[in-house]
Amino acid sequence: MDKTWMQKNRRSKEYWDGLQKILDYAFQNSSINGMILCPCKECKCGVCITRENAELHLKVYGFVKGYTHWAAHGEFVYSSAPKPTSHDISHGVRDELDDMHGLVHDALGIPEQDHTRIDGTEYKSQLPNVEAEKFYNLIDNSNKELYSGCKRFSKLSFMIRLLHLKCLGKLSNKIFDMLLDLLKETFPDAMDGLPKSYYEAEKLMKELGLGYDKYDACPNDCHMRWHTEGRTKDGNMRHPADSPSWQTFDFHHPEFSQDSRNVRLGLASDGFNPFKNMSSTHSTWPVILMPYNLPPWMCMKQPNFILSLLIPSPFAPGNNIDIYLKPLIAELKELWDVGVNTYDASRKENFQLRAALLWTISDFPGYAILSGWSTKGKLACPVCHKYTCSQHLQNWGKYCYMGHRRYLEMNHPFRKVAKSFNGAVEYGKPPGRLMGSTILDELAGYSIKLGKKVSDNPELPFNWKKLSIFFDLPYWKDNMIRHNLDVMHIEKNICEIIMATLLNLEKTKDNKKSRLDLRDMGIRS
Repeated sequence: MDKTWMQKNRRSKEYWDGLQKILDYAFQNSSINGMILCPCKECKCGVCITRENAELHLKVYGFVKGYTHWAAHGEFVYSSAPKPTSHDISHGVRDELDDMHGLVHDALGIPEQDHTRIDGTEYKSQLPNVEAEKFYNLIDNSNKELYSGCKRFSKLSFMIRLLHLKCLGKLSNKIFDMLLDLLKETFPDAMDGLPKSYYEAEKLMKELGLGYDKYDACPNDCHMRWHTEGRTKDGNMRHPADSPSWQTFDFHHPEFSQDSRNVRLGLASDGFNPFKNMSSTHSTWPVILMPYNLPPWMCMKQPNFILSLLIPSPFAPGNNIDIYLKPLIAELKELWDVGVNTYDASRKENFQLRAALLWTISDFPGYAILSGWSTKGKLACPVCHKYTCSQHLQNWGKYCYMGHRRYLEMNHPFRKVAKSFNGAVEYGKPPGRLMGSTILDELAGYSIKLGKKVSDNPELPFNWKKLSIFFDLPYWKDNMIRHNLDVMHIEKNICEIIMATLLNLEKTKDNKKSRLDLRDMGIRS
């Protein structure tokens, strides 16, 4: 049957005419009480509906993808050979549709002419013991009549027809098992020797080469290559793949970047109390991986998150988080060095899938735990590093961090607005980017102890409290950006403080101590 019209616009005359013809065919050949299984994208041949509703569904939703052979609506491919006569059937000759002997021989790759029976018990040649047992059992089932005197079905062909009905009717495994139990109670002789459950029937199908292997595959034709093949490349930032950090990684590791299916990952972690406001002290830290190969509307969706670790503890893990991260780091190293054999369903080929971790995402306290740089004290800024500009506020008793205007252009007007900032004109230049090789040089030769306090490693330089375990990854030192701050945390905290200060709420920063510090700094009287 011509089905080219199925690809045309559903509002076109060709589509409407073709739909009427194929519905005529379906209702003539496979209707059940005036209804057929609806082949639309929503019903997927799982619901029986009337012709009027079938027309409506197929005009609104269209046909289910790939349904071009109408097997559920009476369309079969018959052999051109003549149908067997009643004399043939009486002598055990079956038609082409039930050629069980040929199916068994094809499934096991055994030429049919080499194993014809001579005296009813022996074959011309021998097979290996395991294969022989499987082969002879299947041949026997294909020869056994379903019941005494039945010439239409063998034990094997009847079970295949039952499984065919299960697929067409979308019967659940439980309903199929109940059907087998009913048939066994009603026709015990016929069901003798047949599988007693769908589980046993499925094993039979695998022996016949009709089984299947499960693969994890993308239902959207591999969006995993989207970052290379589907992304708009016009210089605008829409996705991490547009960032200099991603492109720098590709430059340093061209072999990895050549295969767009290799996975780029981001790691996010934070602590929370699962008991909410209860008095129980607890801190649970999930460690979540996100695949950045996907487009932006998919990579941050919950179904695509990978929960790699869950660290429950009465306290935050602190420096000890590296102990819990060791299994994950070991797997990431294996995925980088060796990879894992993976099946690409879109290209129908196996390939060695590799993965790399680009960066971490956390709030500011979490930044310290993951990076090893303390985000407290005189040198708290992880970007300015040892060049952090800070001032201790005598009245407030905390550090105040200055010097952020040096990151502006040299002619920016804010550099000269002293009173709105720290009371001084800014002439400084921004410090250089902190490279991974610099960190390794600074911490070379120091012994690192894991612990929860900065003072656990008092001999470490500057604000370092450990060398992060992420440096065990061979590519980590070359990453342009290793740790990111979660913007939502920062926005929420700043918004709370501004609103509290404007409305004079509990968290306000406008109090006597802050006004005395402004006076001492020469900003306000």
